[in-house]
Amino acid sequence: MRNNKENILSVIICLALGFLFCLKFSLSTSPAYGPSLLSHDAAIFYIIGKFWSQGVVPYLELWDHKGPMIFFVNLLGYRLTGSTLGVFIIQCFSLSVSIFFVYRIFRLRFASVSSWLFSIVSILWLACSYEGGDLTEEYLLPYLTAAFYLIAKWIDKYEQSPCDHNPWNAFLLGFVLAFSFLTRLTNALGACGAMLAIGLVLLKDQRWNNLFQNILAFIGGFLVLAVPFVVYFYSQGALNEFLFGSFIYNVSNMNATSGGFSNQYWLRNIVPFSIMAISCLGLFFVSIYMFFSNPKHRVGAFVWLLATFFLGTWLFRSSLMSHYRTVALPFFPILVLELYKLDRWFHPVLRALVLSLLVFGPIFITVRKWSSFVDYFDRPFAVELAQQVKEDVPVESLPDLIVYGDPQMYLLLDIKPIYRNFSFPGTQGTKHEKLKEDIRREYSSCKADYVLVSGDSSMIQDILDSKYDLVKEYNYRGSYKLWKNKDM
Repeated sequence: MRNNKENILSVIICLALGFLFCLKFSLSTSPAYGPSLLSHDAAIFYIIGKFWSQGVVPYLELWDHKGPMIFFVNLLGYRLTGSTLGVFIIQCFSLSVSIFFVYRIFRLRFASVSSWLFSIVSILWLACSYEGGDLTEEYLLPYLTAAFYLIAKWIDKYEQSPCDHNPWNAFLLGFVLAFSFLTRLTNALGACGAMLAIGLVLLKDQRWNNLFQNILAFIGGFLVLAVPFVVYFYSQGALNEFLFGSFIYNVSNMNATSGGFSNQYWLRNIVPFSIMAISCLGLFFVSIYMFFSNPKHRVGAFVWLLATFFLGTWLFRSSLMSHYRTVALPFFPILVLELYKLDRWFHPVLRALVLSLLVFGPIFITVRKWSSFVDYFDRPFAVELAQQVKEDVPVESLPDLIVYGDPQMYLLLDIKPIYRNFSFPGTQGTKHEKLKEDIRREYSSCKADYVLVSGDSSMIQDILDSKYDLVKEYNYRGSYKLWKNKDM
């Protein structure tokens, strides 16, 4: 009875925390903010999801270099309410589930009150890297935190007496890999590292049947989610476009997200990026120490060592986006649990200092980055610009307007892109020759009555000069130019 009451209370608290967090930090979808904040990636995902629900085939008719799962979530959100409110509801539920499993990890070692306090600190870690919301990582977190909770339970049991690993958790880890393949594959690195370590432990123990069961379950978890999407895009004649947009394009441009001393953006942000990934990097070093100093906890240390090495290597190399670090969230409760295993090997004063860093670090970095997140996303000028464009473009030509380099304008103008390369073609085309050719061929068709250009248009400037007339330049942030088809 006591457990049932605790579970009910936990669900209520998680729902409340998930709602309050998304209300404050999901700049792109929260009803607390206006339409000027639905910009950048979230706008692209919502546009594709919205029109997918109306029969458009992603990649074939509207293209972006993400897996289809993020578009599908936005499709569900649009179907739910016909607006971004539906996406917001899914976000709240998704985050609530993530918080619940973070709490359950803490409960493996601590009392309820302490677990809730640590869970709130975990939410602050999430806020450090939560760039506006409606991004791929937050929808993966429920499955990732659940899988890590089950791994932590298995490790506790294994350390008491070596035992089999439940194949259902391998199934869940395979599901995590498929979810990442259908969004961003690098999100699964930590889960794959953990699964590899578990497999090696079973191999060491010569648990051949259990190892075989886990391999089949892992593959099954991947296939159960991946196959329906593959079948769908194959049936729509878009399989090659799906593979190119969600996988091949991104793999061919891995170097574009690399850190290092040659990348000035990475150098300027190395401190906040490192702090945001500290739960992963910290667990990596603690696991090394545990592996060599404490034979009793060697298996657990090995699992977390491989998991953090796989993910940490990527996080420390990648430079472009804070939200890449979001998938390190489940490592925070694991790190706290591992620190508390070091009673006899870790000086209490040093442990207190580390825990202070883990508590106050996210507060510091969230305060430091929050204003920059808001400045980055808040674009009130875009609302004014959309109104100006509506006045300058005839009503009958508005559906035939293409926006080059500012996808949010489609939402503000309430129109569907008439070209599939609608998001940031000027940036995306420079990274892949095939895509560049496709963009130029599409814009050369001159189907668009008007072209609204944001920023650099060098990729299509010769097309604009020969086929369009410049009719107006808008003095908003950046450079916006409206071009009219000469054949009109």
